[in-house]
Amino acid sequence: MAASAAGQRLGRRQKIFALREWIQATYDLGACNTILDVAGGRGDLSWLLCNVDGVDSVVVDPRPTNHSSLLKSVEWLESHPNEAAARAVPQSAEFQPLAELLPRLVGKVMRRPRHLQVFLDDDFVRAIKSNDDEHWAEFWVAATKRALNVDSPAVAGAPGSNGVNSASEARDAVVKAGLLIAFHADQATEACVDLAILLKIPFAICPCCVFPAEFPDRKLPDGRRVSKYPEFMEYLQNKHPNIKTAELPFAGVHRHELDPALAAVSPSARSTVLYMLPGDFTM
Repeated sequence: MAASAAGQRLGRRQKIFALREWIQATYDLGACNTILDVAGGRGDLSWLLCNVDGVDSVVVDPRPTNHSSLLKSVEWLESHPNEAAARAVPQSAEFQPLAELLPRLVGKVMRRPRHLQVFLDDDFVRAIKSNDDEHWAEFWVAATKRALNVDSPAVAGAPGSNGVNSASEARDAVVKAGLLIAFHADQATEACVDLAILLKIPFAICPCCVFPAEFPDRKLPDGRRVSKYPEFMEYLQNKHPNIKTAELPFAGVHRHELDPALAAVSPSARSTVLYMLPGDFTM
């Protein structure tokens, strides 16, 4: 996929394609046993990583996954080859990233990414940190029940879902992961950083909203309370000295951001990625 022009405003799915391209350029996906795709929503990124790149990408999200939209798009492009060819041309007005990737999908039996239908939060991190099978099993039962109460426009068990029910399989996927990705993971963002650092695995996390009312105890070393996006970024970067930043090739403040002053000083804030590479844990 050709890179989007810097500052271009994209829809969420288009941003997922841009994120996938950045991940490909930054990490050796072939070296990853499993990728954790936290707050992956319908699972578009994991579907692409599984079917285009051949990687075992696992969605971690309390909402049901649903790959029907991507599957329909692939079917339509396959049945309209001339239109697909036109849409595969980068920088053209009708460019569609999926059309460019179509040759890598034609003739394949599409894989369904595995799905851990739970919240990734502090309880999740503590259960992994305990390194205790019984503790994890108890957590898993409670966490999966909690996720069933999530309001979602999708329907549980929607076509394309591939939920993991086994506590041992779920834990195995987490502890053997070689990369953690979180794109606009909202309340899960800090827990994602904590989990990756705990497991010493590389990560690429694009923070979004701060939710200061839900996390009133977050403070910077100078005592300032974390209430705005720049403070949140600083707070997260303080968790490890080797955390780096990069910019994805799109712009736009998240729709939940209601602070015009912040929008003015950081117009492309939601395109900033915090990341670490495999070697950063041994430096």
